[in-house]
This record gives sequence, structure tokens and C-alpha cells, in this order.
Amino acid sequence: MKRFEELKEEFLKLGGNPKILTKIPTYSSIKSEARLLYEIGKLRGNTPSKSSKPLKTVKKVSQSVQRKSNSPFADPISFYPQKLHEIYLKGKNEFLIACSLKTTLNQVPEWDVGQALNLQIQIMNCFEVVDNANRILTHYKEKNIIIPQKSNADFSNLSKSECILKRNRIRSNIVARRKTIEKQESQLKKAHPKNKLRLQDKLNKKILELEEMKLQIVELNQIINKEI
Repeated sequence: MKRFEELKEEFLKLGGNPKILTKIPTYSSIKSEARLLYEIGKLRGNTPSKSSKPLKTVKKVSQSVQRKSNSPFADPISFYPQKLHEIYLKGKNEFLIACSLKTTLNQVPEWDVGQALNLQIQIMNCFEVVDNANRILTHYKEKNIIIPQKSNADFSNLSKSECILKRNRIRSNIVARRKTIEKQESQLKKAHPKNKLRLQDKLNKKILELEEMKLQIVELNQIINKEI
């Protein structure tokens, strides 16, 4: 939030229109800062400001791409059931798109802050898809459970402020649910063999409930971060 306030101050000092600030949500740090940096770049004639630090951000994106090399996509698609083939292909394809975008990003001149930020946002959007696929495939690989790919909840009638409150409540529930799962996993390890099947079923239900909440967070973030 401090960085965002500094960028707002710089934007106004450069003669930026205050009305533009009302259209930039302060609760979406990545996209808010990217949008504001883009507006600052236009005011400065695409001359990078001291606060924009484009090279540092580019470096972070590069490191993110490198970290994705160790993933369930290293397994052949035949390792996973047919139901997961579409998510496997989509995640792998988005990873390749992100790598291509990163190559393009490396060729962007330092002074072209607007184009660099636009490419970085595209790369981050790709990795949201990759991370979701990675989560689903890893769950199957480790626990032999196919978790839901889409939430059953409907948030279409909620305002952005209501979505933020809803998201915060779900985040608190996620913390509690994780503790419950850890406790049940510990109980399962110590359980008598005749009780293990019942406890495993109980644990699986909690895991699926947790994954449903995670999907709800993703969908709420999409609504909250939607461009105005």
C-alpha cells in the first residue's frame, strides 16, 4: 500500500488527472500498480521513473518462469486419468505461452514501461492457469483424488466490496480447515487398520471442501481485480 501511495503522489505531481485515480482499485496491488505505472509512463513520455523499477520486476518474472520447471507436467499425460487430460494440456500450453512472452519481454527497451508491464501481467495471468493445473495434478499424484476444477458458488450478484468481505471470511475458514486436515492426517497415521478407511473418507471430504474454498478465492479475486 505504501508503494501505491508513492506512485499516486508521483502521478499527481506530474500533472495526472485525479479522476483516473478513482478508476484504479487500491485493493489489487499488482494490477493497480501496473496501471498507475503505465499512466506515469505516459505522462513522462515513456521515460522510466525512479520508482517504477522495471528491471527488478522483470527479474522476478524470470525467476518465476524458472521455478516452474519442476512440475507434474514432467509426467506423461497418460499418467493421469482422461478426466484430467484437458487441464494437463491447458496448463502445459499456458506455461509455453508464458515462456514465449518472457522472451518477448527480454527484448523490450527499458524506457518502454507500458509494454513491459503489459507483458508481465500477461505472464502472471498465464501462471494463474499453470498454478491451478499444477495444484489439481499434484493432488491426484499424491493423494489419488480428483479435486474440483470450478467452484459451485455463484458470486455474480455480489458487489466488489461484498466480494472482498466474502473473500476475507473464506480465507479465515481456509486456515481453520487446514488445521483440521492436519489433525485428521495425524489421526489417520496412528489409527487401527480397521478404522483407516473410514478416517480416510472423512479426510478426503475435508480436503475437497478446502479445495472448493480455494476455488472460491480464485473466482472472487477475478471479480475484485476485474478492470474497470
